[in-house]
Amino acid sequence: MVIIPFEFITEHWESLITSGRVPISFSVLDDGDAYLATTISNSHATSQRLVNGTLTTSSMSQSDPIELPPKIDLLVRIQLTEKQSITDLEKVDIQADALIKKHDGKIEIRPVQIISVRSGIFSRLHGIYETDVLQLKTILIIGLGSGGAPIASELAKAGVGNFILVDHDRLEIGNIARHICGLSDLGRFKTKAVRDIILNKNPYTNVEIYQEKVVLDWLSNFQQLVGRADLVFCCTDNRESRAITNHACILENRVCIYGGTFRRAYGGQVLRVIPNRTMCYQCFIDTLVGDPNDQEISNPVQASSIAYADRPVKIEPGLATDIAPMSIMSVKLGILEMLRGTETDLKSLYEDLSAPLYQWLNRREIDTEYSDLDPMDSSDTLRILAWYGIENEKNPTCPVCGDFINIHSAAFNQMPDKDQPSGFGPASGGFDDTQTFPTPE
Repeated sequence: MVIIPFEFITEHWESLITSGRVPISFSVLDDGDAYLATTISNSHATSQRLVNGTLTTSSMSQSDPIELPPKIDLLVRIQLTEKQSITDLEKVDIQADALIKKHDGKIEIRPVQIISVRSGIFSRLHGIYETDVLQLKTILIIGLGSGGAPIASELAKAGVGNFILVDHDRLEIGNIARHICGLSDLGRFKTKAVRDIILNKNPYTNVEIYQEKVVLDWLSNFQQLVGRADLVFCCTDNRESRAITNHACILENRVCIYGGTFRRAYGGQVLRVIPNRTMCYQCFIDTLVGDPNDQEISNPVQASSIAYADRPVKIEPGLATDIAPMSIMSVKLGILEMLRGTETDLKSLYEDLSAPLYQWLNRREIDTEYSDLDPMDSSDTLRILAWYGIENEKNPTCPVCGDFINIHSAAFNQMPDKDQPSGFGPASGGFDDTQTFPTPE
């Protein structure tokens, strides 16, 4: 089988009619069983074998000799009538076949399937929600590890049309067991590897990538990216980047979703921050202090940062299947945010998923407050493998989203200093690492 996108034919229609042929390359799949146009397969980023091909309007008469031009391994012959126009192509099936040169020099005739990628890729989603709505949205994802990368992939499947990806890390061998990328991506920047996964789902998606670390020195540029996004996902593994993301999202009035897991991924949390409506990330770490031992340690940098004086800390990142619930819940909340105000069959979820914070338990982990929970099948209260919404109010004295300066000044009968910063950074508790919000790698 040889597969070509209808869009390629229409894009090169004038050249095809004028000269009678247009070059096109193909990925060779399954030892030559299938040939896929690289405009679909995005094969410039894969290790698949490529062949040079030509699209031609040559006749497919049985009397024509079966031969290929020099240096051409695949010739697709489209049968067109003399008066056929580009508008006619949308109304009728295009008849075509392909001549393929094999290793032994023999030529085989293969069937050709011409598909419309742009109109067909999300055709089975219609009726659930209008995919064109998501096609116009821009999503910013910070952190593309075992939590952020699946979020990017799932949003691409849902029809999101524009992505901004930020991560300074490269894929290492220890990532592969939990990451959606494989061994063929080792050594690559995660941004570039995940970009290719997105484009493999939808080649018409726009993807911007930034191999940057989210630190204070990059705050100005980062805030501009936040301002361009319709929704932000923060999937990083350190307190500083999450605090900076929180600050930028509050300033730019952007909803941000934070997802993460506990140590060895025995459970996790998803926090949705809606500026001026819900608690922000700083409110969360100030009022919902977790167990410091729950921080997930998924790489050497994290392990060394909290190592004890007398012994190192083990890298215990947990299983990919235990991280997946947090990624999927993050995506579900994100899609609901993007569809607000539009007609959708998912509208009942706005009532079901109204809390700012959700918690999930994969198992009854020993030495935690959840170790004595009743077994799942015998309990109708807090249990494993279930989401629980947690309602919490904003902190009015929060140094990021609250009126921190005025409230504290009034408490001491002092007028606030107009030049005093709004409360961000170590002095305001923005990077308080004595508390934890565990996150994926």
